[in-house]
Amino acid sequence: MTTLEAHFDFLDLQAYVSRVLGNAKAIRQVYRMHGGAQKVVYRIDCADGSACVLYVWDLEKNYFQEEILLDGPDERAFGGDSFERANRCLSALGIRTPALYDLNRERSKRYPFDYALVEYVAGPKAEHYLGHPDAATRERVFGALGDMLARMHGTERAWCGKPDCPDLIPGAGADANAGASAGTGAVAGAGTDASADASVSADSDANVMAVVGADAGANSKGRASAEACHMRMLANVKPQLAYAAAHMARIGEFHARLLEHLESLAARIAPRGRYGLIHGELGPDHVLVNDRHEPYLIDIEGAEFMDIEHEHSFLEFRFGEDYRYLRREGLDADRMAFYRFRHHLSLIAGGLKLLHRGFPDQAFARGLADHHAACALRSIEVQGGGRKGGRPGGLREMEG
Repeated sequence: MTTLEAHFDFLDLQAYVSRVLGNAKAIRQVYRMHGGAQKVVYRIDCADGSACVLYVWDLEKNYFQEEILLDGPDERAFGGDSFERANRCLSALGIRTPALYDLNRERSKRYPFDYALVEYVAGPKAEHYLGHPDAATRERVFGALGDMLARMHGTERAWCGKPDCPDLIPGAGADANAGASAGTGAVAGAGTDASADASVSADSDANVMAVVGADAGANSKGRASAEACHMRMLANVKPQLAYAAAHMARIGEFHARLLEHLESLAARIAPRGRYGLIHGELGPDHVLVNDRHEPYLIDIEGAEFMDIEHEHSFLEFRFGEDYRYLRREGLDADRMAFYRFRHHLSLIAGGLKLLHRGFPDQAFARGLADHHAACALRSIEVQGGGRKGGRPGGLREMEG
């Protein structure tokens, strides 16, 4: 047992697992899995040799709770609701993601947070296969991932924002989600006075991206306003750049030039009326691979309809040479340039916030901020005729 007491009484958790998975599921051990800037993840091993995963969306343990609260009163957009919606919609599209066994949203006085039991997928993350010496294995893993992403990105809507499951299931009614697999039962001992209802792993710069405002401008139905997706992202990243400028001298020195370059990239983008379904924070650490080399998407709370260039510009530097398996023809070059630069600015701020807020892996947080600061500054140095391709002084590189 490790750190479970921070969230659950063991006997209450045993009762919950028994209720959801059956009385034969006796818990043998529970341990906290590595990573998690927005939700806490535990693996539960049972006496019969099976395992499952417990997700806990505890706002007090979220390193970005300040941003979540500032976005509006409904922090559930980063918790169980978004997870359930994304899980149902991806499953409807035939996209592999761990099965949701139960979602509890009662938020009782005893356990005032969303939590869920989900399928445990045995196997490493896709980062294990990056540059794998067996070309056939790499092609099988990343080729399958590419097929999944093509199916997602090819699912289009005329609006930006969170997906609606009935919208993806032909013939489904408005209440298609109601009462399906996610339950609402309380953990044993939680009481009956329930109150009303964020995943980033510590080892990937992909995580911070979803934290810093993927939902800005969404209405109560999860659909964004008429404002173009890239304009929402432009408005969202400006305060992040200001934060980075206030806490990193090199960024502060070039704040005006970075902002000018950002706005000039956004100004080049032509209107569009169709948007694809994206994961929103997809790095190789957000993909699990089972023993049949089948990829599963995890940390899916940020899934939404968006410019797919938002995703591809991120995949490009997260998957390196193996991005060739995920590449898509016909991407908008102007959108790719804008989102690529926006990611760099967002991740500088994200790394600094993790650093300032006590994220356990401080070396990762510092490296994240330094690496993307170097990338952003190289962009404006090229534009300004400075040291082309050079590394800005005093900034340490980190492999992306």
